[in-house]
Amino acid sequence: MKFETLAQVPEPIRQFYHEDIRHEPTGNKVSESYTYQDESGQDISAERLVDEYADVIYVVINVRHDLKSWSDVELAKARSTYETTRYFIEKAYESDLWAFHDAYLAWLESEPSLDDEESQELAEAAVTAWLELEPVNEVTSLESSLGKYHQELAKQYRESVIEGNIVVYDAEWQIDKEGRDNMNEAIAYADRTGLLGDTSRGWILADNTLRETTVDELRGVLNAYAERLGQVFEAYAVWRDGDKLEKFEF
Repeated sequence: MKFETLAQVPEPIRQFYHEDIRHEPTGNKVSESYTYQDESGQDISAERLVDEYADVIYVVINVRHDLKSWSDVELAKARSTYETTRYFIEKAYESDLWAFHDAYLAWLESEPSLDDEESQELAEAAVTAWLELEPVNEVTSLESSLGKYHQELAKQYRESVIEGNIVVYDAEWQIDKEGRDNMNEAIAYADRTGLLGDTSRGWILADNTLRETTVDELRGVLNAYAERLGQVFEAYAVWRDGDKLEKFEF
């Protein structure tokens, strides 16, 4: 189907087209003034016929490039980088839009011809039935798809930050559940046996080195973990209240 102007393109599929202005010959000749030099070197003014040009507006369909499927997106999630996966989501969304465009164009081209009907009543009935079949753009928005993906990543990332090592007292401590359980057990033992807070003992750090560590330092590491936990939750709450078009980072 050919459209003469962008305004002629139905609004539901107008985004798939653009106007291209081209300077083209009209087929007519126009007079043009020019100057040349005669044999004596004198400038001579003259007229000549040249091709006439005019701006012509064409309605051109946009280019479809590197479209992806949602199956491609799932593979990218499992095997590729964040940047690649995000690109695939954008291209899968674009592919869905083009599917809607094609369905809408096919519907336009199936418009019944009034000349094909034997009576006005039958013609009107055919048009009414055709109008009821107009495709509706129900493609999930790109913002929604990106938001869903970023929420998946946010949960994984949030847990990795919470359970990740923490630097306190110029040392890196293993602070996952097992690490916290070990610290709590050491502190509970000190409390049960009446050990002072500055009592020192060997503690294995995240890099597997041994450090002399006091009971109070273990308490300090757990306090730092709790403080970071609260900061992560606060940052996540702010991110979740936003548009979620970028991934959560702490």
